[in-house]
Amino acid sequence: MIAATQLRPWVCAVIAVPTVIVFFLASAAARPANGEPWSSAVLHTGVIATLGLGSVLLSRLQRSRVATIGSLAADRSRLLAETLRIEDRERRDLAESLHDGAMQYVLAARHALADVRRGDDPEALARLDAALTESGRMLRSTLTTLNPAVLDHHGLGVALTELGASAVGQHGPRVAVDTAGWVGDTPTPVDALLYATARELLANVLKHAHAERVEMTAEYTGGQARLVVLDEGTGFTEDDALRIPERLAQGHLGLASRRVRLEAAGGSLTVGARPGGGTVAVATVPLRLDAAG
Repeated sequence: MIAATQLRPWVCAVIAVPTVIVFFLASAAARPANGEPWSSAVLHTGVIATLGLGSVLLSRLQRSRVATIGSLAADRSRLLAETLRIEDRERRDLAESLHDGAMQYVLAARHALADVRRGDDPEALARLDAALTESGRMLRSTLTTLNPAVLDHHGLGVALTELGASAVGQHGPRVAVDTAGWVGDTPTPVDALLYATARELLANVLKHAHAERVEMTAEYTGGQARLVVLDEGTGFTEDDALRIPERLAQGHLGLASRRVRLEAAGGSLTVGARPGGGTVAVATVPLRLDAAG
């Protein structure tokens, strides 16, 4: 029993088996002198064998618990590191968006304002107005992406429509949003999850797909909420699917983190090649409308 506390089942077995054998042999040898019947010797040996087996099982149980606790601690550390990497990536994306977007138009507005003050360029005022208008649009788009207040008030359908509109820049693709099959303007418990997934998928299309057209569809059927993002870009191969664990290990956590969150909610995320070229991503998650209200 003392050996059971060492978390080594094989040590318990090595001690228990010889102990049972020696006890039985000693009982058998002493039985004639003690007048002990065989049934009593066998019973006492069985008790000792039961204690030995119990010590082995207890050691295995304790070892399993320690391993489980260690695994949970490792998972917690990994999730914490993942969260920090995601936050760092989002900060970099925000800085890049502000620097390459609104900041450039603000600088252009400053130059146009200098021309207006000199009064030697009749088109300077028009350029100033255009630069300020475009910078305002980009800032609204960035703020909407970071904190889509419309999601809380008008639901996923309207939020996806605004997300698609904000993605259409000067050189961006055409984004068609179809929410006819959605539940309407009523917010649901899965709105934030599907919106974050749509934002990540759309960002990947804009960065990598080189697509001219993107289609986003949100629908509800049979107790399942479904989001489909389809593009006509460079496409998705089986090699890309096999590299997802590798990309996760390298810190490319966007789609991987979305998949983990959807699976935690009982859903799924699949990304594959679209027939005819391009990529199609499908996110599903259970949704009970009777429990949503």
